[in-house]
Amino acid sequence: MEEEGLEGMDTAQKEQVFGILNTSIDRLTGTISEMLDITRLEKVELKLEPLSMADIVEKTLRKLLLKIDEKEHRVITEIPEDLPDFSGDRVLVSLVIINLLSNALRFTPQGGEIKVRCEHEGDHIHTAITDTGIGIPEEDLERIFNPFYQVEDVSHRKYGGVGLGLNIVKGIIRRHKGEIRVESELDKGSTFHFLFPIKQRTRKKQR
Repeated sequence: MEEEGLEGMDTAQKEQVFGILNTSIDRLTGTISEMLDITRLEKVELKLEPLSMADIVEKTLRKLLLKIDEKEHRVITEIPEDLPDFSGDRVLVSLVIINLLSNALRFTPQGGEIKVRCEHEGDHIHTAITDTGIGIPEEDLERIFNPFYQVEDVSHRKYGGVGLGLNIVKGIIRRHKGEIRVESELDKGSTFHFLFPIKQRTRKKQR
């Protein structure tokens, strides 16, 4: 009678199985965490305050570059000194920047370039994060913000993820009455444009 389960495996096979299990658990944990973020996002009350996009970008880049020092990227920031503050929730806006910059670094091969540009555009602060990464197929551009949507292209699969990050980003920006869009060319890179209003309109309480 053949042995079943782990009892019939040698050490190398068992280590391979445990490795697969650990990876699956990590992904499941990440999925649950992101789903909780979405749930909290729908209920959380925005704590609006004047924010500096230059400050948030600088702090986020400092943290991210410490974690990925094994990869070399050229990072450029183009943020005017006179850029006005905008109204936002510091924690949630930081989450947007962290997510988009993490994606740009993750999908850009070693030696690539990441550029963050900001400008005062009417009643908004317009920020664009551009990378020279693997890009997004044209047919996927309209769907990448959908929950659980993942690009089917083989070059994207190796980077993992569960397809919730960009959905969370879009939700945060919409809650701030802002906008987000993306333009991309396969094998050349992507640019995510997003706008946050300088001032938030508050509803007057009815008596």
